[in-house]
Amino acid sequence: MKNKLFISILFIFSLSLQSETTKEIYSFANDVDQERFYTLVDTYRCPKCQSSNLAGSNAPIAKDLKREIHRLIEEGKTDEQIEVFLSSRYGDFILYKPAIRKNTLILWIGPFALFLLIILFVVRWNITSKRQPKDLEAENIVKAIERTRLKKLVEDE
Repeated sequence: MKNKLFISILFIFSLSLQSETTKEIYSFANDVDQERFYTLVDTYRCPKCQSSNLAGSNAPIAKDLKREIHRLIEEGKTDEQIEVFLSSRYGDFILYKPAIRKNTLILWIGPFALFLLIILFVVRWNITSKRQPKDLEAENIVKAIERTRLKKLVEDE
């Protein structure tokens, strides 16, 4: 039992060491460009990982994109020019906030429409669930009245 625990700890430790050694270091002429780089790498989505940004991905394409962004910053490109370059090459998918266009309209309106539908469903369900006990009470009253009439009819005969 202790052997398995020790081996598991060593394995996890070796994975953490491996991930630390694979980080790439980018050099810049000044701190402003370095901040821009890290901001841009946090801003764009990894085309392979889909749920991670470029900074959090170790996929080969993410590494290539980091090098490309580094190269573009070194060439003096602005953030807007870098965004245009990346979105023209990889599409709107690479952007966490794509522009509002005809083909991205569902991305912007969809969540609000879904939220509105859920609210309408909950309100309708609430209204119908409040009516049911009243209807049951009315039914029970009608049944009680009918029973008393039947008893009177039976007693009268």
